[in-house]
Amino acid sequence: MSNFCPEDWEGVPEDFPHHDVYPWVSKLPKNKKIYCSFWCHWQSDDLKKGYDYYIVSFHTENINYEWLVQQEVDGKILVLFPGRSYDCKIPNVTLIGYTELHNDLNKMITWFGTNEISWNKKYKFSTICNRVTQGKIWTTTQILENNTDSLVIHNPDWIEDKNVHNWQKTGNAYLDNLTDIYRSKYIHLRLSDDFDHNRDNTQTVNSDPWQPYYTDTALHIVGGSFHYSYMNGFTYPGPDIDEKLLKCLLAGVAFIPAMQYDVYDYLSEFGLVFDYKFDKSFDSDPGNLTRFEKICRLLDSLSQWSIDDIINATRHSTIHNQEHILSGAFAKECNAHNEQQVDKLFAQLQ
Repeated sequence: MSNFCPEDWEGVPEDFPHHDVYPWVSKLPKNKKIYCSFWCHWQSDDLKKGYDYYIVSFHTENINYEWLVQQEVDGKILVLFPGRSYDCKIPNVTLIGYTELHNDLNKMITWFGTNEISWNKKYKFSTICNRVTQGKIWTTTQILENNTDSLVIHNPDWIEDKNVHNWQKTGNAYLDNLTDIYRSKYIHLRLSDDFDHNRDNTQTVNSDPWQPYYTDTALHIVGGSFHYSYMNGFTYPGPDIDEKLLKCLLAGVAFIPAMQYDVYDYLSEFGLVFDYKFDKSFDSDPGNLTRFEKICRLLDSLSQWSIDDIINATRHSTIHNQEHILSGAFAKECNAHNEQQVDKLFAQLQ
């Protein structure tokens, strides 16, 4: 398999071809009318009508809340997704957390191998802004303004109005000022590693952890593909974690998740440790604007630290987390979690 998961698949359980990925499908009750739509993305077709139960899974993309709300089926929809549901409620939908992070990491190890952590760091911060989004604008600008000894990738060719909210002001003075600085100073700045999103935006290419952004850096700022948490009166399920963060864990670099909230706590559920000696309260804040202001202010504060200061404040976690993954302990905890979640799924089919 050349990607983290198979291509999206839909059909009835008896026709399912990927029992190596979801072995529990073969045990689904034969006396129920069940329809499956696995590895959904945000362009997936609507569910077919006429079934008692629908089992939907998301893997490399966060759940599509609007799509789930719009499904016009009478049967119960059971959704396996990577993360926590928080206070999100959707009529006729049951959200069940199910993680594939251990399997994704194992694929990365198979593709790219393992190495010891390098402590000879050349850069204080690193971040990658190929697909320019609102959150990445703020963190990238904060780094560029404060830290010349950082490794920043910026692609000015991949700016879509929808991803920067048509440049509308947020009402947060700190973040709006960063947007203004970006538009006046950095919007045309090309800091390239020759990444081509048509050629290279596949997991067998962009999941390589043995790159300078991770191996030669004291602290990586992970720009999430989906970085919204509190939306329209509820907390959006998540956190949405992909290869951008997994590369940090394998390469042994500390990271700040500039993405959905609750990343550190969610990963701690599977035995990872984040005892960084700086303020991590931003990660407990579901408010999108307040969280990103805290992240950017933290980056501003950490710009006064030396590279060695940051390494010493994060070394214990980076060593533990890499060892926890390579030893198989992380996978063991993820599998135990998933067994409990599959039990919840089957309980819904009674």
